[in-house]
Amino acid sequence: VRQGEVWAEQAKLTADDGAGGDQLGMVVSLSGETAAVWNSAQHAVYVFVRQGATWTQQAKLTIPHGTGSHWTSVSLSGDTVLVGAPGDAPYGSAFVFERQGTTWSEQAKLIPVGASAAGGFGFTVSLSGDTAVIGAHYSDGPAGPSQGAAYLFERQETTWTQQAKWTASDAAAEEYFGYSVAVDGDVDRAVALQELLREQA
Repeated sequence: VRQGEVWAEQAKLTADDGAGGDQLGMVVSLSGETAAVWNSAQHAVYVFVRQGATWTQQAKLTIPHGTGSHWTSVSLSGDTVLVGAPGDAPYGSAFVFERQGTTWSEQAKLIPVGASAAGGFGFTVSLSGDTAVIGAHYSDGPAGPSQGAAYLFERQETTWTQQAKWTASDAAAEEYFGYSVAVDGDVDRAVALQELLREQA
């Protein structure tokens, strides 16, 4: 935390059921007094909350119906956590968890419309209020394999609906559009970032 111009460590977060080989902290997201931390070894997201200067674990989020997929991305906004599961066949998926009081429950499973199989949907996610952007950088398209795509979802009450599928106007094969994504505020400020991952000859 920062006081004036000085930053100091406030806490070290560990899981209540932590074990050797865990990888708690590979992906993290922070919103206000809440932190969402991914533990890749247990395929779970741990939620920590702060009161004063003290952080405590509030919940451990897992996929209740079990997809067997590995989560790779987490984004937290207020009382909502969005988690990507790109290994969930056939396209990948993303799970929305919502907090009521101190209880977290799954609200929705987001599945892309118009996606290619094994497109990596959910490899990256970003959430801002009722707007979510989800990357699918392995998605095939007219330009060729792995041209990439990003998907826009919006929530009304408890229902999430896909609003758009984005691809680059100058798309080409193996450009991996959607490898990283970000959204801030309303739809007009949603951004999909293109990243090239070609190996050099």
